[in-house]
Amino acid sequence: MRTPSLETIVLILGVAVILVLVSFYNINGTLKAVSKINFNYLIFAVAIFFVYTFLKFAPWVYIIIRKLKLRISLIQNIMLMYGFFGMGLLPTSVGQFLPLRYLDQFKRNARFSSLGIIIALGATSGLALLAVTLVAALFVSMYIPYIIALFAISYVLTSLIGTKRVNNRIQAFAAHWLKPKKNKIFKTLLKYTNNLNRYQSFLSQKDILLETVLFVPSLITEGFMLYLILLALGQTLSIVDVIFIFGISVAIGNASLLPAGLGATDTMMVAFLLLFGVAGAISVTATIIFRFLNTFAVFIMGYLSLLYLKIRFPKGPVVGIARHVKHAK
Repeated sequence: MRTPSLETIVLILGVAVILVLVSFYNINGTLKAVSKINFNYLIFAVAIFFVYTFLKFAPWVYIIIRKLKLRISLIQNIMLMYGFFGMGLLPTSVGQFLPLRYLDQFKRNARFSSLGIIIALGATSGLALLAVTLVAALFVSMYIPYIIALFAISYVLTSLIGTKRVNNRIQAFAAHWLKPKKNKIFKTLLKYTNNLNRYQSFLSQKDILLETVLFVPSLITEGFMLYLILLALGQTLSIVDVIFIFGISVAIGNASLLPAGLGATDTMMVAFLLLFGVAGAISVTATIIFRFLNTFAVFIMGYLSLLYLKIRFPKGPVVGIARHVKHAK
């Protein structure tokens, strides 16, 4: 029996998560709202989808080119970026390791920096989301102390992860409890944790600040996408209100530790839309459309990027290195 490829397993897991997400909604109850939608605004929302996803390229490039100093062509870098963020839908970000395997094509054993990349981009994107939400909360005067507390805790934890002492303890734990010499998988995990020290500068204070700032334009644009969706459904909330609703809903979803904030983000987004006076059917419809673009479309884009990398390097990234070295000789 043929063993399924990692890409196939990722697709199955991703579809399963999306099906569970869809099951939360009463689709039939939203059809009337959809029939009255203004497609001009919806087209703009779809266009903004491509803008906000591409804006994630800035923090990605900061780590891949400036910190890792990898020489990557623009198209390959873009495919890696889309693959990375698209696979974030899967539980514990396991899918994000798949596109990062191809870093070996540009620098031998660079894939072992994957854990540092995932932690750095995940942590700083969360900080950026909380920062954007806090600014919006100051205007709407809601939940300000709670958001400040959550931001402070997140910042402290992110800073601790970036320290050498914490990394040493992670490695000591892995070496003692995982018994890497007896298990190939645990041995690989130990290599990833050992590499955290080498790339701990991903989370220096300077890098935390820069990576957080670089994520802000993408998050504001993503919130603007929800604003356009609401306009398409005839709702005229202020842009600040919508960004607050988007930010706090996604932040709560992230805190739930469920893949893609499964259920938590959706429930909170509907609840906050209702709180701001949006009708029930409109709230659910807006959330469905937003989650289609925010989750399903991002996953598909990431999966197609993985397929491109697999077709471009059918024998794997290490073979690609060998081919380039042979050609140089």
